[in-house]
Amino acid sequence: MSWNGNVVPMRSLKKESPTRKELRALLTESGEPESTKAATKRVVKILDASYKKADLEEIVQGANQLNQIEKKQLYELLPKYEDLFDGTLGC
Repeated sequence: MSWNGNVVPMRSLKKESPTRKELRALLTESGEPESTKAATKRVVKILDASYKKADLEEIVQGANQLNQIEKKQLYELLPKYEDLFDGTLGC
């Protein structure tokens, strides 16, 4: 059996099963999986971020990849969805 980089050989039918204490020690020894560490890090980063209401005009002016007509169209569109940029976490 292999889990998170730790290997426990299959037991022989002649051997006794590992005790709960031995299994708990193996689990403790293996530590937290990398996937859990990564997920925790992402959540902490999201929750610790500084959220504030977005300045829509500043965002549009900073969109250098857009020409003036596209910037105008974007600035007309964004206020329709202004509640998405209010600085609070959504679902």
